[in-house]
Amino acid sequence: MSDGIRRTRSVQLKYLATLHQIGKPLEEPIIGRHFKLPERPRPAEHPVFDMSLLYIPIYCHLVLHPPEEIARPATPELITRARMEKTLENWLD
Repeated sequence: MSDGIRRTRSVQLKYLATLHQIGKPLEEPIIGRHFKLPERPRPAEHPVFDMSLLYIPIYCHLVLHPPEEIARPATPELITRARMEKTLENWLD
């Protein structure tokens, strides 16, 4: 058999093995004999949707905090002075 045909046959067998695995549940060991599937937390936390509306808002399960004004701290004097000096240098050039 030529090298090209052998390589093509190898690729076909690899994908055939992959296709046989599709749809099957994961089995232990999935990586090696020292690894196992992670345990699921009990009980699972599911979002609670408000079913009183005609539709289900997508983001209704997210916790939203009331909007507040963000207090911006004052710019330090050193940064203000450096910014002014750079502005003057650019203006005078």
